[in-house]
Amino acid sequence: MKRVLSLLIAIAVIAPATLTVINASEDAPIKALFEGESHTAKLLKYMGAPVLSIRAESNYEYGVAVGEIFGGAYESAIPLIKAFLKSRGMNTGEAMEKAERHASVLEKYYPEYLERLEGLSSSTGIGLLELLTIKMAMPSMLTGCTTTASAPPATSDGQVYITWNFDGLCLLKLWIGQNLPILIMNDIPGCNKYITVSFMPLMGWDGLLNDKGLAFSGNTVATTDAGDGLTCMEIVCMALERCSNVHEVVELMQSLPIFTSSAMSVYNLAYLWADAEGGIASIECTHNYFAVNYGEDGILAHTNHHQWLDRNLTGSFGREDYPSSYIRFERAWELLREYRGSIDLQVIKKIVSDNANGITVLGREIGGSNSISCHHYGDPLQKTEGAPLGTALIDTLCSIIIEPKELIIHWCPGHPDRLPFIPIYCAKLLGGTGAEGSNLMTFWVYGSNKAIETIPLVGTAIKTIRMASIRTVKTILEIAG
Repeated sequence: MKRVLSLLIAIAVIAPATLTVINASEDAPIKALFEGESHTAKLLKYMGAPVLSIRAESNYEYGVAVGEIFGGAYESAIPLIKAFLKSRGMNTGEAMEKAERHASVLEKYYPEYLERLEGLSSSTGIGLLELLTIKMAMPSMLTGCTTTASAPPATSDGQVYITWNFDGLCLLKLWIGQNLPILIMNDIPGCNKYITVSFMPLMGWDGLLNDKGLAFSGNTVATTDAGDGLTCMEIVCMALERCSNVHEVVELMQSLPIFTSSAMSVYNLAYLWADAEGGIASIECTHNYFAVNYGEDGILAHTNHHQWLDRNLTGSFGREDYPSSYIRFERAWELLREYRGSIDLQVIKKIVSDNANGITVLGREIGGSNSISCHHYGDPLQKTEGAPLGTALIDTLCSIIIEPKELIIHWCPGHPDRLPFIPIYCAKLLGGTGAEGSNLMTFWVYGSNKAIETIPLVGTAIKTIRMASIRTVKTILEIAG
């Protein structure tokens, strides 16, 4: 332990807070960068990698690089996907048929993404249709999320802010909350540079910010309006690759077929966008319906039900179906309106950390399942009626605040009312214009957590607990089915 601590101190003092860059090419396979290295060398790579940068000469090579780096994550996900498919009564033949249809959609509307998946298939040895089956099923699980956007004239400092309290099964904290997420800067010829957050790139989670200052956050919603099209994750990546502001995003999305599912899926998404020009937009869409709202004097908020579309048409949750969504929604709008005209970074942190509508202990609000900073212990104690099965285990897994003008991502690896935000300065990495600052805090927090995992017994214990969490999630999905 002393050896590890000494190494950490030495690195913190002498090493620059640089970002790891992986270049994908046939001459320098990704595996070769990690094979044959000493324990210390691998630790040093972890210490310098709060954001992983993947630079590829083609879409196919990008997919190959992703597979070389993250192949193990796909292997871990397969048991979870199979459990989900079983819980929903879907057989393998039906799943493959859906995958084939989606491959045709990608070939027509987003061939670049299909090329990336072909590269991923090549490097992982997982068939393309099997990857598409995983891709279509993996995110289809219950989550929460509260998002907001603020821009002038609502902000007092002239800045733009977009937030994302990412809520999901509390067991996933064993994967997400232990250290910084896998933030990936994507550098592909012909595309804007942009940052995504995912531990399974090309499959799960979304883009966050591009070099033009366009930023995204989102909320899952339920819908009965289903149909084939591009998934939300593909749409977000396409928008970040091609667009500079919210108006371009709206125009792009209106031109695309949109996939939505009758299952409670993160593919049924409400989109919140903000840009460096001061634009904000909330987009609600299903396969057949589309609505956009540009805010109320510089403010927007969203949770897990439709507020612009007719819920009688889309099948979105009503208050009786998911009370927490409506309670968090009303509280977020209340706070934004209260602080409108004086919103700055500190106010934004206060909003995303809000514990109202939770449990009070000794006169102090400590949050609950109906709070913006969501705590899973609230549901059994508050006994919220009408909540969907599984919401008793929903927690805020992490909180994200993005400043599009400054190209800064503020990351909180857990409940924002309990843990601090860590700024990640992205301007230099993206090659854009924005604030410059030291990523030393990011470097230190990420590195120290990764260092703990390199201790043999501790690392083994963490992996065992994480695999146990997968088995528990499988059980929950089977019960929910």
